[in-house]
Amino acid sequence: MQLSFSNLVAASVLGVGLLTLAATDEILAASKAKEAARYAKDLKTSKDPKTKVVALNELGKFGQVSKILVEDAYKDMLAALGDGNPAIRAAAATAVGQAYLAAEDPKTIATTLAKMMKDDGDESVRIGAINGLAAMRDAARPQLEEIRAVIVAEVEAAKKKDPKNMNPQTNVSRAGDDAVRYITQ
Repeated sequence: MQLSFSNLVAASVLGVGLLTLAATDEILAASKAKEAARYAKDLKTSKDPKTKVVALNELGKFGQVSKILVEDAYKDMLAALGDGNPAIRAAAATAVGQAYLAAEDPKTIATTLAKMMKDDGDESVRIGAINGLAAMRDAARPQLEEIRAVIVAEVEAAKKKDPKNMNPQTNVSRAGDDAVRYITQ
């Protein structure tokens, strides 16, 4: 079979295109790894709560894509669950749930988030813990009854606060409803 000049050009262009695609994927992966490392450093070294919250949010997103991107930062993400600042605890709870595949024991993560959901005095932290459980999906299935119990307790408290309210929902109970739907899909 004889190749025409146009077939030879087309094959060359196709080959160059494939090489470009492969190189682009490698460049993107290296860029994501650098970005994740920067956020890990921000989480570990920054004194600014806003910087830590942004770092946790971004690390959570990276953790949903690849556990390798957050493995080195995961211990610091876990440590942030105990931070004195509720904004950092809330972001950490969500991020830890999103990146749970990087955890050595996802069951322990789900148990920790369920405890935060029930016991933390800050509403944003409780919602962050619920969102973290929702991100874990099947791994958080054992916590479904605990989530449902929190929903019921929240609705009952809202009813007591305002008996005339025909739709006694709270931000926590709404987040819980969403989490139950997400986990059971």
